[in-house]
Amino acid sequence: SDTAVIGTDNGTDITINGNPILSIIPNGPTSFCMGNTVSLDAGLQSSYLWNNGSSNEAINVTSTGNYSVTVTGNNGCTSASSQVVMVDNLTATAGPDIIIGCGNSETLNVSTNYLGTFTYLWSPSTGLNYTTISNPVAYIYNPITYTVTVTDSLCSVTATKTISFDSLPAMPICIVSVDSSTNKNMVIWNQPIGIPIQSFIIYKETQQAGVYAQIGTQPRSAFSTFIDTGSYPQVQANRYKIGFLDSCGIVSLPSTYHKTIHLSINQGLGNTYNLIWDAYEGFVFPSYNI
Repeated sequence: SDTAVIGTDNGTDITINGNPILSIIPNGPTSFCMGNTVSLDAGLQSSYLWNNGSSNEAINVTSTGNYSVTVTGNNGCTSASSQVVMVDNLTATAGPDIIIGCGNSETLNVSTNYLGTFTYLWSPSTGLNYTTISNPVAYIYNPITYTVTVTDSLCSVTATKTISFDSLPAMPICIVSVDSSTNKNMVIWNQPIGIPIQSFIIYKETQQAGVYAQIGTQPRSAFSTFIDTGSYPQVQANRYKIGFLDSCGIVSLPSTYHKTIHLSINQGLGNTYNLIWDAYEGFVFPSYNI
């Protein structure tokens, strides 16, 4: 009771006003992860004043703090109480996404917004030397997105990192010519250095101008030449491009084209002959040798 009559003084009752009974009741745990909330209820009283300025019976709390309330009972007496709330605001980042070359390695790293004791779990495990440390090394042979889960004593958060491949550069053709032993067109190129190439891809212009189709492949271990057995250099010139497949299964952009020379001859006046040819296309040169 807020009041009690304890005696009389010359026939007059003496009343003692008691302080209101106050107990803050949370509707859930008072330690929780960021993004959650807890309601603190001061019970049925005449009036309330919380230290966050609220005058409601209950307040919703989403951040760490010591929340206190002063209440007033029907008799005008007051009581005060407080409740500590701890909110774990753990966040993690794995850094910006990156682009690397096929077959290269990358040290991953996850950081948190405060120091502490954490456990780590990276997934998928593909290419990782460890999955339960903050900084595993990834050996990359396919584009991939890693997710790391960081856990402290209360909460878990995640961060991601995507690793993509560089666009493979186009590799130039050295020259296209005619193989003297087969009388077929021959594509010649130089082996590039520093690129993990699995095979070379040869393209030939189709009957539709500017449209190329793959006509063959050549493993890197073979000579850097390709004979187009379907060509007829005595009939027409052809345009060719070259690309490659790297060890990660990525196909490069095709090169710029090279066009063969088609030579024809007819008899002119008397004992003269006319030589007529298509211009070679692919690089600039000063003259033709006849």
